[in-house]
Amino acid sequence: MDKRIQRTRKLLGNVLVELLQEKPFHQITVRQITERAGVAYSTFFRNFEDTGDLLQSYLNNFLQDLRNQSYQAGNSNLQLYSRENVKAIFQHVQKYPNKYWILLKTPAIQPMLNELQEDVITHNFDTISIHNPNAERDVPLNLILYNDVKQLFNIIEWWLDNDLSTHIDDVVSYYEQLVIKPAQMRLVNNPQMMKTTP
Repeated sequence: MDKRIQRTRKLLGNVLVELLQEKPFHQITVRQITERAGVAYSTFFRNFEDTGDLLQSYLNNFLQDLRNQSYQAGNSNLQLYSRENVKAIFQHVQKYPNKYWILLKTPAIQPMLNELQEDVITHNFDTISIHNPNAERDVPLNLILYNDVKQLFNIIEWWLDNDLSTHIDDVVSYYEQLVIKPAQMRLVNNPQMMKTTP
C-alpha cells in the first residue's frame, strides 16, 4: 500500500479514537472525522465504506500489533501463563493506553473484544491440551481459561482507570499472584506452560 495512503488511514483512525473519548460511536459522523483530520470528505470514502469499516480496520491493525508484541516476547500467540508474554502485553498497554481504553469501554467494540478473548482461550486450550492430554481437573479447562482471560482484561482496565500509576513490574506481579500462581494449582505444572520467572 502506498505510504501516503497508509498515513491517511492511520490519521483517520487516530481521529476516530480521539472522538470515541468524547462521544458514543453512533454519534460520530464521517464529516466530523474528516474535518478534524483535515482531509477531504471524499478521501474518506476512497479508503473506507463507513465509520464502522474504519473502526474495524483500525482495531484489526491494533490487535495485529499486539500479537506482534507477543511474538517478540517469544510467543506466536497470547499465552496467559507466560510471565514474559504478559509483561509484553502490559508494555503494549503502556504504549497505547487510549486505544485500550477504547477497546474496553466502547460498547460498539465489544463483539471484537469478545472475539479476541475467545481466540486467546482457544489458543491456550489447545496448547495446554497438547502438553497435558490426560490431565484430570476439578474445574473444566475451558472455564479456567475463561476466568483467567477475563482476569487479564480486568487488570488492564483497573490499571487504565488508575491512570497507569502503578509500576508495570508491580502490575505483572499482581497478575502473577492472581492468575499464574493459582493456575499452577489448577493445571498440571509444565515448564513449557508456566514461565513464572522474569
